[in-house]
Amino acid sequence: MAGGIGTMVMLMVLTSWPPVRLLSFDPDKASKGGSVLDHLPAHIRPLAIDLPGGGVPMRADWSPGGDRLVFLDAPIGDVWEYDLDSGVARNLTEAFLPGGVLRAHHLTNGDLVLCAPLQRNRQDPEGDRFAGRLWVLSAPLGSRAPVGLDAPCWEGIAVSKQPGSTRIAWNEASIDFTAVPQVFGEALFGESRIFTGRIVYDHAGRPALVDRRVVVDKTDVGVITPAVEAQDFRRIDDGDPNVDDELIFSAYFHNGGQVMGVDLDTGAITDYAPASHFYEEAEGIDPAGRYVLVERDLAIVLFPGELDIWRLALDGSGSFERLTTFNHYAGYGATNPVVSPDGNSIAFQLEKADSEHGQGHGLLLFDLAR
Repeated sequence: MAGGIGTMVMLMVLTSWPPVRLLSFDPDKASKGGSVLDHLPAHIRPLAIDLPGGGVPMRADWSPGGDRLVFLDAPIGDVWEYDLDSGVARNLTEAFLPGGVLRAHHLTNGDLVLCAPLQRNRQDPEGDRFAGRLWVLSAPLGSRAPVGLDAPCWEGIAVSKQPGSTRIAWNEASIDFTAVPQVFGEALFGESRIFTGRIVYDHAGRPALVDRRVVVDKTDVGVITPAVEAQDFRRIDDGDPNVDDELIFSAYFHNGGQVMGVDLDTGAITDYAPASHFYEEAEGIDPAGRYVLVERDLAIVLFPGELDIWRLALDGSGSFERLTTFNHYAGYGATNPVVSPDGNSIAFQLEKADSEHGQGHGLLLFDLAR
């Protein structure tokens, strides 16, 4: 880990509990009362999706055509598909994965890559967040059971959005952020690596994972960086026929939390916000590769508070543009943004302070063209 502030924060993480707010640089945070949903600007609208059994839409992903979203109904829940034109939602996985799903992302061929536990652990249900396995749910979605890819997955998955590519990236790690106090030792001495591979299909259409290789180890970023997480592939117009040139990833607690990129040809790592010491977690990338959406908190903290969505240029300038001010309303934030295939819209989720980090409380659309 580079930088004195980052080292200080990491050391305090390992010696303090519960989390403590150190220093805020956003004087308007939590300065307003009421619900942010009552004060939305014209370019942001909530999606009216009613789910049975108290389910709440969260963690959206766009279909290749941009006309549908898939999402979860709980942090470990069923996968649903929502048609943006008709407003109809249907459950895709309840008949196949009773243990729930952690992540769901489209391949460009219409299949879904899932991260899901084999079954729930009754003794440690929260720890199931970090005990997923990779699966493929083949199109037409919901018509047949997913196929396992014989690989573990930890937190997020990256899936190429380039036509014809079936490249994915996933994380394998020993750290479980819900396990205290073991998490502190794992943060320093545990394993965290990012793999890439390709999904191929046999003559019967059955998927398999090939060409597995490690592209980032947490020690490639810093000697006490606790974890790295894949976020999205990026194409760079460099004359190389490879359509997946760079993998954008997050390095947790590196200088507070950094947006990084690894060149998939050379292995060179780029820090895209080297001057920032705030919490920043990479999320959806612009289809043209110009920027990445970032969850950000303008505070020096041990763990982030309510977050907002920013746009970070990937031109090396480290330039941020704030897109939402949800956390100016006490108890609210905006997280998990993903950009539509045409680059004109963002789907994201509402965050509330009274729930676990990463849990959503409904989906919204941000019109970038307005």
